Amino acid sequence: MQPPGPVFYVAAMLRSILSSALLLGLLACPRGPNRSEGEGEDGEEGEGDEGEGDEGEGDVGEGEGDEGEGDEGEGEGEAAEGEGEGEGEGEGEGEGEGDGREGEGEGEGDGGEGEGEGEGEGEGDGGEGEGEGEGEGEGEGEAPPSSLTVLLIGNSQLGFADNANDASNIGAALESMSRVANGGASVLTVDRAQIIGVGCQSFLADTSVAAAASSGIYDVVVLLPSIGEDAGDAGCWQDFRELAEGAGSEFAIMATAHVLGVYPSGFDNLHNAIKQYANSQGVRFIPAGRVWRHILGDFPSTAQKSEFYAGDSQHPGAEGSLLYIYTLYAALTGRSAVGLPVDAVELRCNMSQPTCLSYAALDNCVSPCSSCSPTVGEYNCAAQNGARFGPNGVGVSFVTPDEAATYQLAVDAVLAE
Repeated sequence: MQPPGPVFYVAAMLRSILSSALLLGLLACPRGPNRSEGEGEDGEEGEGDEGEGDEGEGDVGEGEGDEGEGDEGEGEGEAAEGEGEGEGEGEGEGEGEGDGREGEGEGEGDGGEGEGEGEGEGEGDGGEGEGEGEGEGEGEGEAPPSSLTVLLIGNSQLGFADNANDASNIGAALESMSRVANGGASVLTVDRAQIIGVGCQSFLADTSVAAAASSGIYDVVVLLPSIGEDAGDAGCWQDFRELAEGAGSEFAIMATAHVLGVYPSGFDNLHNAIKQYANSQGVRFIPAGRVWRHILGDFPSTAQKSEFYAGDSQHPGAEGSLLYIYTLYAALTGRSAVGLPVDAVELRCNMSQPTCLSYAALDNCVSPCSSCSPTVGEYNCAAQNGARFGPNGVGVSFVTPDEAATYQLAVDAVLAE
């Protein structure tokens, strides 16, 4: 048999090449739908659901912060503003009211299937965020009030000597008590311009008193009209006001107690006349006599009234003077009378003498003594430096802690009226 010629081999090679090309073409083409001869049916266009995200709700919003409160006076309080982070569903920013501090929160969560974004507003608690901030508050603090220089103008209501050992001084007692109440700080520096037995017109005519009132060296000038004055004396009060304010001082006016025999009408008449003037002129009013009325009520016994008077039943004794001190201190400083000292030796002792009964000695002095001399009465002491007696020598002026607490609350109540 004759072997194949060159033509045979060439033809075989061509078939091999065509077969390989065909195979490669089939592998390279994407697999698609079968088509029949002619025109095939068009396929349906695919549609996908558009995803929508859930509306986000953030738990943390903006809250209201607690106002900082200092401990007395002005101070920095606890944080009032801050930032916090919380967790919520959805993606969005929430605004709302929460407990505690003001903050901003962001919620995190799944946006749902598909494509979509949601925004929402949420209300919630303070979240789990942490906040920091600064706040300022006003409140009661331990710092003493601003220092004031005070001039008291009055008659024997500012201190009355009812025996040889007594020379009480309302001004000195007020200054001393203010130091004790404020840890030794000089809060009130007090001078007393006193003329016994006269009233406003005589004060005004006295050149030394008028000069002091118009000196400009005092922060506050306080006038105590006499118990016999009424609305007809308002012109004199106004003259003192113009002297004080013309020199740059503040003018204040105080209504004192009246005599025991005209209680309560004398108290009310004096109080009302001075208060009406003070209110009409916008000046500071110090209602010391009203404090007595608040404590005694409308129908006190003679013994109850006598407790506040000196031996003549006209001037304040040590206890009545203490009511003046408490009222003046609270009215001038703007602070509560509660917590002021129980004792003020300047109200019951002649400070020019070398000795003065201590509070403990005075406490012992008022213990009943049935075996004592009739001149001593039922008390275990005679008149001496620091033991002031009430009307008819009965009853030593002595203030117990419970009585002082009652008096101090009465001062606050009257000043709040």
